[in-house]
Amino acid sequence: MPEAPYWHTSRVPGAGFYTLTVNENAAAGTQLAVVAASSSLPGGPEGGLYAIDEDVSEGHGNLTYTWKLSDAPTAAVANLFTLNSRTGVVTVSAAGAAAGGGATAADNAGSRH
Repeated sequence: MPEAPYWHTSRVPGAGFYTLTVNENAAAGTQLAVVAASSSLPGGPEGGLYAIDEDVSEGHGNLTYTWKLSDAPTAAVANLFTLNSRTGVVTVSAAGAAAGGGATAADNAGSRH
């Protein structure tokens, strides 16, 4: 039976969170770092977000990472960053670099398969 991916050791889909950090005024393309000590899972092999899926064919490299844009503040923040849909790596977007970057960004990303 296919199972939904999860972000937390509880294995509950939708539970969990990531804390990401980047230097202020970072250039476009600068990768944000996952702060493992304050995230529900450590970052993935590429250094980005990491969802776990027990279905072998739908493991990390086969998941699609997307922002969960459920409210206006989240959408505004997400515009400052780019999320690689295959690797989960988050980088500063051109809009983020123009706005001066930020010190910390909390993840509101989702995954689907």
